[in-house]
Amino acid sequence: LAVSGPLLGAAAAGGAAYAATTNSGVAGSVARQTGESVASVGDKCKEINKKHAIITRSSLMIKSAAKKTREFDEKHKITSTSIKIGGNSAVQGAKKVDEKHHVVDNTKLAAKKAIEKVKDVNQKHHVTEKTAKAASFTSKKVLEGARFVSRKVMTKETKFATTSSPSA
Repeated sequence: LAVSGPLLGAAAAGGAAYAATTNSGVAGSVARQTGESVASVGDKCKEINKKHAIITRSSLMIKSAAKKTREFDEKHKITSTSIKIGGNSAVQGAKKVDEKHHVVDNTKLAAKKAIEKVKDVNQKHHVTEKTAKAASFTSKKVLEGARFVSRKVMTKETKFATTSSPSA
C-alpha cells in the first residue's frame, strides 16, 4: 500500500486530466473547475507572497534563528556537554529497560503479528489485486488521455502546416 499509494495518486491525477480534456459532462466540468480553483489559489498565494515577501522573510527568520541557536550552543556548550553526559548513560539506560521489559523482542513480535494481519486482510479482501487492477485501469485511461491530447496537438500542427505553406 505504501508503494501503490503514490502511484494511485499520480494515476488519479492523470485520470482527472483525462476527464478534464475529454469529458464534456459533469465529471469533465468538475475536473476543469477544480483545476481552475487550484490555479486561482496558487495565483493568489503568489500575489500575497509578492506583496508581503513572505517566503523571503520566513527564510531570513529561519536563518537568523539557526544562527542564534548555534551561537548560544557555542557559548554554553550544551550539545557537547549533553553528549558527554548522556551518551553513555542513555545507552546503558536503554539496555536496562530492554532487559527488564523485553522491548526489542516485543517489537519484533508485534511487527510479525502486524505483517500476518496485513496478509490476512489482503487474502480476505484481495487488496493487492484490486489495487493492481485500479492502477492498471487508471494507467490505461492516462495513456488514452495522452494519446488523445497528442492527436489533438498533431492535428492542429498539421492544419497549421498545411494552411501556412505557400501556394504554388
